[in-house]
Amino acid sequence: MILGKPLRALWCLYNSLSGNYLFLSEMKNEISTHIINETSIAKYEPKIRIETRVKDVERIIHKTIIKRKPVYDILGMRIIIEPKHPMDESIFLIYYVAHLIDSKYNTNMENTDDYIYYKKRNGYQSYHIEIYHKEKKLEIQIRNKAMDIEAQNGRASIYK
Repeated sequence: MILGKPLRALWCLYNSLSGNYLFLSEMKNEISTHIINETSIAKYEPKIRIETRVKDVERIIHKTIIKRKPVYDILGMRIIIEPKHPMDESIFLIYYVAHLIDSKYNTNMENTDDYIYYKKRNGYQSYHIEIYHKEKKLEIQIRNKAMDIEAQNGRASIYK
C-alpha cells in the first residue's frame, strides 16, 4: 500500500507538532541514563542500544483496515542489551531492565507481554512493556542482540 509523500509528510508534521519526536528523544535519554546508572547492571558492562520510532502511517492503516486490529504501539522504543559475557546474563538483564522501567514509570501490566518465556512459534522473543508518561503511551521492547537479529532477519521478521 503506497500512500505517497504528501500523507507521509503530514504524518511527520503531526508527530513533530504534537511533540512525539521530542518525547521519544527525551525518553531515550532518560531511560538510557536510568539503566546505565544502575549498579546492578553496570557490573555486567553491557552494551545497550536504544532505538525509537513513530509507527509509519502505512503500517497503521494496514493494521487497522486490513487486519482490523487496534493500534496501541504508535510510539515505540527498543532496548537491545549485549552483555560482555553473552547469553547467561542477557536474560537476567532483560528482566532487570523491565523491572527498572516498571518501578519508575506508570506501566500497563495488561499490555505487558513476555515473549521470552512464552516464545512465539515463529521464533520471536522479546519482552514488551507499555508505559504512560507525560500523557503519552510508549511501547518498549527489551531483548538481547541474538533476539534482535532473529526479529529483524530471521523467521520472525515481517519485512522479509
